Amino acid sequence: MHDRETKRLLTAIGIDFLLLLFSFFSMHLLAEAALKLTQSYAKLLLYFCVVWFFTSFWFKKFDLRIYADRRRFLVTEMKFGAAMLYLVSLAIILSGAVQFSRIVVFGGLALFMLLEIAWRNLFPGFFPAEPPLSGRLILRKAPLSVRLALADFFLLAVSFYSVDVWHTSAWKLNDQDIVIFLFLAGAWLYMVGVTTKFEKRHYKNIYHALWPSFITPVLMAGLMSVLVFALGLFNFSRTIIFGSILLYSLLSSLLGVYYFFKRHRWPEEEDIDSLDQVVSALRQEELKVPAQNGTANGGGCRRLLSESMLKNEPELFAFIESHIQLQDLQASECLAFNTHTPYNIEILGNASLRLFVNLHRVNDFRRINYYFLTVHGKLQNGGYFIGCKEPIERVRERFQVKYPELLAMILYSFHFLFFRIWPKVPVLKKIYFIVTKGRGRVLSRAELFGRLSFCGFKIVAAKTIRDNLYYIAQKVKTPSRDITPSYGPLIKIKKIGYGGRIIELLKFRTMHPYSEYIQDYVFENHHLASGGKFQDDFRVTEWGKVMRSLWIDELPQLYNWIRGDITLVGVRALSGHFFSLYPKELQELRVQFKPGLIPPFYADMPKTLDEIVASELEYLRKKQIRPLRTDLEYLGKAAVNIIFRGQRSG
Repeated sequence: MHDRETKRLLTAIGIDFLLLLFSFFSMHLLAEAALKLTQSYAKLLLYFCVVWFFTSFWFKKFDLRIYADRRRFLVTEMKFGAAMLYLVSLAIILSGAVQFSRIVVFGGLALFMLLEIAWRNLFPGFFPAEPPLSGRLILRKAPLSVRLALADFFLLAVSFYSVDVWHTSAWKLNDQDIVIFLFLAGAWLYMVGVTTKFEKRHYKNIYHALWPSFITPVLMAGLMSVLVFALGLFNFSRTIIFGSILLYSLLSSLLGVYYFFKRHRWPEEEDIDSLDQVVSALRQEELKVPAQNGTANGGGCRRLLSESMLKNEPELFAFIESHIQLQDLQASECLAFNTHTPYNIEILGNASLRLFVNLHRVNDFRRINYYFLTVHGKLQNGGYFIGCKEPIERVRERFQVKYPELLAMILYSFHFLFFRIWPKVPVLKKIYFIVTKGRGRVLSRAELFGRLSFCGFKIVAAKTIRDNLYYIAQKVKTPSRDITPSYGPLIKIKKIGYGGRIIELLKFRTMHPYSEYIQDYVFENHHLASGGKFQDDFRVTEWGKVMRSLWIDELPQLYNWIRGDITLVGVRALSGHFFSLYPKELQELRVQFKPGLIPPFYADMPKTLDEIVASELEYLRKKQIRPLRTDLEYLGKAAVNIIFRGQRSG
């Protein structure tokens, strides 16, 4: 499976590269009446290839899953084409290479994009198709308003030309003016993407509607300042640059006001039908688990396991028997072995087992999720999966027992860096797997449980027996359809935002990977402590506790604030699980406002969930009447509690 995916990816990259060469040489033949390239055109082709390579991976163009959705593919293709056109044009103007034919540059890029679109439509079988989600809600991001984007760019062009004419007293643009406009256009293109300015959204007040029109020019001015300083472009006119941005911000704000009042009269297009559907959309679909009834031929599974375990693993057998009714299972429905070869599992019949036991440590599987998903497919609904891993504490103990204290600390530090940090860094991850072949991976309990939950299992029980942590998991739900589960230091967490829509909040990782998928498990086993946090939450790492105490983990949410997903003051954005714990009245009130960076929690410092509910209800009811005054009041209270009283959420 993995080899086929790799070959398909390499084939896609190869074909795309050939289409680029074909487009370039075709336009060169048309413009210059020759296939042979001069030295200057050879350099241009090389630059085309470099820009194509980096731009393709920047926009994740070779993630073939985007081809399953035609709209998503076209949006990605347009972003890629615009970025490539901008970078090539900017390089040509900065280098003063005006001798290049526009047919080669613009025609080559246009033909290249047309060929890519044709390839996608003529050979759809080459690309993986995502199966539909039966019975589940598919939430999509707000569509982009192309007309609004074109109008906004037109305002930028008008602003630049007006300021340039006023400053130079000349109607014709010179070469330096064109370069300045290209820089401004690039800054605009990047920042409107950051702020999601052209998403079709409904705003309940004018302040939220004007936020993108305010923050986009501010960010453009900052980016242009950095570019001018970094590239030493001090001969550029600051009056033209910042005057254009100022005039653009005023015109764009007027457009935003017009857009707001026009949209305000339209019926709102909801992405969802109910809040219950939002919560269910964030969860995996529950499977129908048949009741286990003893049969006349039952008990064979118990005999099978007892013969192989009672002599060597009596404690493990007792652990399994205490949580699974083995006498209800037939021997033909059970399988127990010790393997780390996926093929030995793949050859089994689908949905053929009710109990699967593999005593080989999970740490030695290179593709853990694929292994768990394969087992998931071989089990019947309600079937059990038993496995083990090496506890993370045992890794450090091995060094402490084998080496002197100082040497053990040094060696363990290198081990920690290579086995726990490198696998989470995209480039270093490949080197790690080349060296280790995926064996001896260090897995925390939270990551193990999270991966199992992600793949459709419920954790029934876990117990450390000698040098292994054994787990019993049950197939009770469908695997998650999240194609990008968080693993690196910067994570995206799906939360319920304004209007009941799903937003992705950025945070620095403070928990072990995949921890977000076992929130239900932690709640059931640990419950809530003071302040609404979980008691003894084993998912939080040691450095994560430090980051939380200093609020370092929430710094990336400034990006969400810039985008307009959240406001400065507002209720905390909640996951689907936490949202479901709130009363219906508060749920319906919450989605009428944007979540905030600073929640009312820091003003009232409630202790229990009931007190948190009461605090948020009071805040939101006040905000309905006096929004600005309420936010300023709570901001002042929160500042006093945080700065002078040292209050934290934990």
